Amino acid sequence: MKNDLLEYRLRCEGYDGLSSIPGGKTAAEMFAAGVFEDYASLQKAQYKNTGDLNGLMNCIAKTYGIAVSIVSASFDAIAASDNIREYESLFDPAAFEQMTNLMIWDRSFYDSQKSSGVMRIDSDWLKESIVPMLYYNILVNGDFYARLILIVEDEWRIPYLEGITEEVGETLTEFFNEKADIRSDALQSEAFRKDMDLILNGIRPNDPLVITGAGWQADHVYQVFSFRFDDRYPMDAGKGYLLKQLKNTLGECYVTESGPLITCICNLSRSGKFREQGYSPLVSFLTEYVGKAGISNEYSDLFQTPSFIKQAEWALNLGNKKDPMFWYYHFSKYAFDYIFEKSTSEFSADQLIMPELMLLRQRDLEKGSELLETLRTYINNKCNGQKTASELFIHRTTFLYRMQVIHKITGLTVEAPETFKKLVVAFELLSRIDAI
Repeated sequence: MKNDLLEYRLRCEGYDGLSSIPGGKTAAEMFAAGVFEDYASLQKAQYKNTGDLNGLMNCIAKTYGIAVSIVSASFDAIAASDNIREYESLFDPAAFEQMTNLMIWDRSFYDSQKSSGVMRIDSDWLKESIVPMLYYNILVNGDFYARLILIVEDEWRIPYLEGITEEVGETLTEFFNEKADIRSDALQSEAFRKDMDLILNGIRPNDPLVITGAGWQADHVYQVFSFRFDDRYPMDAGKGYLLKQLKNTLGECYVTESGPLITCICNLSRSGKFREQGYSPLVSFLTEYVGKAGISNEYSDLFQTPSFIKQAEWALNLGNKKDPMFWYYHFSKYAFDYIFEKSTSEFSADQLIMPELMLLRQRDLEKGSELLETLRTYINNKCNGQKTASELFIHRTTFLYRMQVIHKITGLTVEAPETFKKLVVAFELLSRIDAI
């Protein structure tokens, strides 16, 4: 190991390995002269002070003349050596966004998250030319947590660095697994998640202080967003980054998953982004990540969340069928459809239709008249006779005659409030029958 490192350091200084040791010194003499001080510092940083991750990254960078970082599953830099700032794309927001998107959609990046040991990936993510990188996946509790990345621009350095990559990677894996077990905030966050899961299942937590302690009051204003993303999105690789961007878009929210759906309960009282900006940020997010969203009505009782989750999911499913070109579907727009779907769950639409309308339909079939369409247009125009005649391209006298016939056949006083409401519902049912 010492000879390998010495040869590496000599090559870094421009010498041709051990055969060209300056001044006739032996490897042992050079080691005694302190050539390995950097290496000793690295060993100390790695095994004695792993908590200073940035310090460890700088020790690796200084010892081996490379740039190095630890990147989380959500593409955030957990730690990095100072010289990594040479790569401008990591610090320019637009360039970083583009780079992370490329990484998410790159199959090699996706597949390599399932691999163990030291990996090499050559890519042009960081600059226009191809840059070799050594990777080591860090697993916490068996799941992909982060990745140690060594940026090695010189090909000849690769063989010397594979061993150190594995060595540091194993140390970091041990460190992060220990850290996961002793995080000071673990009990609080786990308690919050546990109580939120109870609420989502219709159960009130025994101790409401856990929820209120996180700043979520029972009478805050909430809203549910239900998301479904395109099957082509590499969810296994990019889910962490996706959820981070989702939270950035929605503000403070609790995220849970159920099958293909990602559900977010947003606390609008603490982060009312949509009250300030409207839904344009959501549309931008859905466009970029090829997703659709169902949105519930707002509500002010956290314990009613299960009902509003159903609202969001129902809006997503129906809206996607009815308006497939839209990006999001608000329940309020489809509430009428919900009412009709539930009302026809036991009796079919033709069994609920007003018999008076069927009389008009039969008369139209027998006489070739247009009484049913005249009444439908009249109701749609809120009993505005002039507008109805104009839309039907008939004279007002003809319209008045038709309305007299309609009244004679049905006995209905159409303008009466209760009758008008019944006709609105009846024509909606009739449209569903006609659509079959």
